[in-house]
Amino acid sequence: MTIVYIIIVAVGLGFVPALMARKQGRSFVKWWIYGAIAFPAAIVHALVLKPDHIIKCPFCGGMTGTAKGYCRRCGYEFIM
Repeated sequence: MTIVYIIIVAVGLGFVPALMARKQGRSFVKWWIYGAIAFPAAIVHALVLKPDHIIKCPFCGGMTGTAKGYCRRCGYEFIM
């Protein structure tokens, strides 16, 4: 029964770095898994995380990161 409690606590603690990373434009699910598996490392990593540059697509209005070079919703290519 203690294994179940450990898993529940780990899943709950995983939300903290996931929410912090989501504010920086990162994937919530990936950071939630990372936080549940390695909470101490994930919380430190989320604290020093730099924001992903997110811009609004001028064509469709969707939010996307500039690192991709194109909008993932409509395919519009950004001029860098």
